Amino acid sequence: EGKNYAVPFDNGAAINALRVDVLKEAGYSIEDFKDITWKEYIRLGKEVLRKTGKPLGSAVAESPDLLMVMLQSAGSWLFDAKGEPYIVQNNVLKEVIEVYIELVKSGVLVQVNDWEQYISTINKGTVAGTINGCWIIGTITGQPDQKGQWRITNIPRLEKAPQASNYSNQGGSSWMVLASSKQARIAADFLARTFAGSVKLYETILPSSGALATYLPAGKSDVYNKPHDFFGGQAIYAEITSYASMVPQVDYGVYNYEAREALGTAITRILGGVKMEIALREAEDTVRFLMGP
Repeated sequence: EGKNYAVPFDNGAAINALRVDVLKEAGYSIEDFKDITWKEYIRLGKEVLRKTGKPLGSAVAESPDLLMVMLQSAGSWLFDAKGEPYIVQNNVLKEVIEVYIELVKSGVLVQVNDWEQYISTINKGTVAGTINGCWIIGTITGQPDQKGQWRITNIPRLEKAPQASNYSNQGGSSWMVLASSKQARIAADFLARTFAGSVKLYETILPSSGALATYLPAGKSDVYNKPHDFFGGQAIYAEITSYASMVPQVDYGVYNYEAREALGTAITRILGGVKMEIALREAEDTVRFLMGP
């Protein structure tokens, strides 16, 4: 507070992107996946897998990305309000892990070895969709032969978590002005008039660069409401901007990536048979060690 000035720039709102041609083969549509719970998602996913042979999605093994998407959707994170690790006692996290285990064991989610293989599952059509930050659209639209076969909707929500929602975030970026800058006030004013205050700017840069706004008024503009041919005429940019407005806020903390890495190790150990309580205790101890005295 008072030490820096930041403006969100590149939207990271999470989306559930699905191949409607695959869903149709299984007797479903994109509407069947809107505003649903993870339990419903798994039930539908089992049917899609049985009828088409395709899992609904994929994830990189040992990567906590999907876990973090689920966690933020319920307004929870790996640190408490005081910045202390919040892993062992985090009941929302435990529900997230239970859901993830069921996704993997049911075959609805397939794990792959690395990011390249993850991208390949999408581009080659070996999965029926993906849940990730909206920037994954760049990967999806890289396959011209799949034009018209994709749609997006919001992500599934947890059932037990008190603040469960169908909205989350994965990635994104911000402009920052440091207090030590010689022209901090000018820089902050510039950002306030452009990335934090100009619909026209976002209308200009979206078609040429694909930069998707976090500035909510941009979502009401004609450019953002233009139908996207690749997604069957769906106005995906306006929809994603709407999703962004409903993402629960969390404080990532200073040691966010250390905690994420520890959780990635924990989920691998849990899937390998280690008790959840033991793996989470190890993860929390690791984070506390890295944070120092």
